[in-house]
Amino acid sequence: MKHRVISRKLVACIVFLVILVLLPIFLKSPYELHLLITIMTTSIAALGFRLVYNTGKTSMAQGSFVAIGAYTSALMVIRLGLSFWLTLPLAGLVAAAIGGIIGYPALKLRGAYFTILTFGLAEAIHLALLNGGNFTGGVMGITEIPSPVIVLPGQASIEFISKVPFYYLALALLVLTLVVMYRLDHSRLGRIFGAIHDNDRLAESLGINLGMYTTLAFTIACFFSGLAGAFLAHYVGVITPSSYGLWQGVYYLIYVIVGGAGNIFGPIIGTAGLTYLSRFLIAFGRYQLIIYGAILIVFMMFLPNGLLSLLGRRPTHFLGVDRIRGYISRSRE
Repeated sequence: MKHRVISRKLVACIVFLVILVLLPIFLKSPYELHLLITIMTTSIAALGFRLVYNTGKTSMAQGSFVAIGAYTSALMVIRLGLSFWLTLPLAGLVAAAIGGIIGYPALKLRGAYFTILTFGLAEAIHLALLNGGNFTGGVMGITEIPSPVIVLPGQASIEFISKVPFYYLALALLVLTLVVMYRLDHSRLGRIFGAIHDNDRLAESLGINLGMYTTLAFTIACFFSGLAGAFLAHYVGVITPSSYGLWQGVYYLIYVIVGGAGNIFGPIIGTAGLTYLSRFLIAFGRYQLIIYGAILIVFMMFLPNGLLSLLGRRPTHFLGVDRIRGYISRSRE
């Protein structure tokens, strides 16, 4: 029975992936493709936020690490003449390195103190980008960022001019992120993250190094945020500090809460739903943030496990301290 359930899930994922691969053939509207690209890219950063959130921490600075990835890739391509295919992973590594350096002392804070600190960190990074002079472009940011090019054998090449190549690249990055997050959720590391989320003090008493594991989760999240930022920089072609303000971190929180943090598909559902909802909320102008805040409050009060809980899906990530206690005791034998 277990193998049947697994096979059905695998078949469903393959079918859905095939549909996504074939979608640009039938979807002719550039705007709809743009929305899908935005959803997939934002979902990558939201999945990173989910990883931190599932260790019991709420980081409001994930949007800032998207900015770090975007500026890193753009500057490396423009100033150093490096290929986008090299700067893409490098941007993720730079964001991860900065996240690890900042995160190790910051993650020792408990509760709301860490969240408040990340608010300050997000604002500090935003101000650094604004006042970076010629290095970051200041308020105007960086313009004319070149698009990726795939060089084929001979003199042929594939230029990312239309939205279709960007769509497939975003899909590939999202699939990679999902695979990594799935493997993390079903590994010993994922069980440790779940134990820390359930009761960090009890997990610490069982010998779990809270500082090391929460920093590791934060570093991995920053890597994928940087990856998403690098993609967005070359997709849009222009980056400015205003695109990565303080509210970006709040949006990631809303995406994860609405979709559900207990499953890797939760942030994707939350991102997709709220992205399409935003098309109808434009008419409300400055009241959009109030509406998003109301949505967040409603979900936290009445649907804490997100939209996926309506389908009867139980959270698969939180395995509990009792299970991690047994797992650790077996690993020590």
